Amino acid sequence: MQTAVQKYFTRENIHIFGIIVLLVGMPLSRSFMTIGQFILLANWLYDKNILNKFKKAFSNKLVLSFLGIIIIHFIGLIYTENFDYAARDLRVKLPLLSLPLIFATTKPLSKDQWRLVFKVFGIAILAASFISTSILISKGMAGYHTVRGISFAVSHIRFALMINLVIFVFVYMAVFPEKNDRFFRYWAIPSVLWLSVFMALLRSLTGFVVLGVGLFGMSLYYTHLINHQVFRFIVYSIIIGLSLIVISFVVHSWARYNYRIVPKADELPAKTINGNKYKHHLNRTLYENSHFVYAYISEKELRKEWNKRSKFKYGGKDKIGHKIKHVLIRYLASKGYTKDSVGVSKLTDSDVQAIENGVANYLYAQKINLYANLYRIFWELERYEEGKNPSGHSIIQRIYYLEAGWNIFKANPIFGVGTGDVQDAFDQYYEETDSKLIHKRRLRAHNQFLTIMLTFGVVGFVVFMWALFYPAFYAGLRKKLNLPMLIYLVIVILSMLNEDTIETQAGALFFIFFYVFFLWGIKERPIPGRQTALQFFQESNN
Repeated sequence: MQTAVQKYFTRENIHIFGIIVLLVGMPLSRSFMTIGQFILLANWLYDKNILNKFKKAFSNKLVLSFLGIIIIHFIGLIYTENFDYAARDLRVKLPLLSLPLIFATTKPLSKDQWRLVFKVFGIAILAASFISTSILISKGMAGYHTVRGISFAVSHIRFALMINLVIFVFVYMAVFPEKNDRFFRYWAIPSVLWLSVFMALLRSLTGFVVLGVGLFGMSLYYTHLINHQVFRFIVYSIIIGLSLIVISFVVHSWARYNYRIVPKADELPAKTINGNKYKHHLNRTLYENSHFVYAYISEKELRKEWNKRSKFKYGGKDKIGHKIKHVLIRYLASKGYTKDSVGVSKLTDSDVQAIENGVANYLYAQKINLYANLYRIFWELERYEEGKNPSGHSIIQRIYYLEAGWNIFKANPIFGVGTGDVQDAFDQYYEETDSKLIHKRRLRAHNQFLTIMLTFGVVGFVVFMWALFYPAFYAGLRKKLNLPMLIYLVIVILSMLNEDTIETQAGALFFIFFYVFFLWGIKERPIPGRQTALQFFQESNN
């Protein structure tokens, strides 16, 4: 007779449990991510038919395409010099070896099972967003430089990718519900709305881009499914209208940013109301919110009044290492205040805290402000054109990283620099070119495609691109490409344009887990067309 333990501790249930632990760990705990992988692997290996599993896996050309990524990493060891770095890199990417083997040879989850598992993932994402919000509120974190710290388990960029995946898959599950999804819409829709708002709090540019592209693409897709021609035309018109509003907002923001209140030398006062001399450095070109920064400056008054307001002294540094006086002067300019005792007296306690946190413009201290995000992009691009030091400025730094990565690739175009020598190659390049970047900011390419090219050359890049696109292409030919998998692919590809997505544990796991999960791990209908969707809705209403 089957015992209770035998009844519930089946290989299938342990497999599902391992997936749940892994998914809960993605936004909440790195330890859970590791434990979940261990459960999946141990459950897969502890099988008398393990040799048949290996045989089945290695005869699967899709599995081999994924394994190609790991193979080029091992080949790259032949001509690498830094084996410590290579060992760490391989350890991070072990999921690329184990998970394809596991999911390609394991029975896929039913529609109800995988949807339940994904709901648990969504709840974990919601929990992480609530915890992050509580951190933001309790610690009073202000400004772009510190708000990214509210993502406590993984980087804010990885977290943003997970949030986007939950948003779009939740929408899919709500539009095409199963029988057990009767009450799902009641909590899925508020969850999607909250996560969209939280994305603004997280301030991840990559997350914003993915969300924007995804919303546009999915809106067009779901509108295409509408059977009524007039209604479909109306919805298309609304989408186009909203798109024009977004474009108009960007154009208006650019014009607003470029508006300048240019000071005239003969109209500038010589002294403050207290009789102290002003300094006007009209040869400088920096503006904040249209106001010229280096005018109306009385350092004597700034020092005295600021030191009364803050424990961070005027001649010292803020919480992130910037000189307080420069941050203070820019912040006062951003509000249109004079840089003297009068200007400091107008600062609120929140303003003082923002300056202490390294916020140089009051716009950046606002939790949700779309113009502030665009302003920061415009400001950094202007600094890049002027050849200013890019250190500490995310967008400019990325341009420098791309330039460095491209030049390293050109010097090693066929086979690259090898698995372990990537950071060493960047360090050498920065030294040889006397880079303006400070040492702690001298990072890698921040573009996964370019990173693969400079690491493994053109040969490795071809292997990587094959592994990235061939499984999805093959699934499409077999009419097995489901919409969650397509959603995931768009998110991953967009992220790879702006990040080294698979170069961290969380990124590598996100990449390979959801790929093999949606490819082999679930039973789901292929991407519905208009007629299929119409048939589905008719059956649902009966």
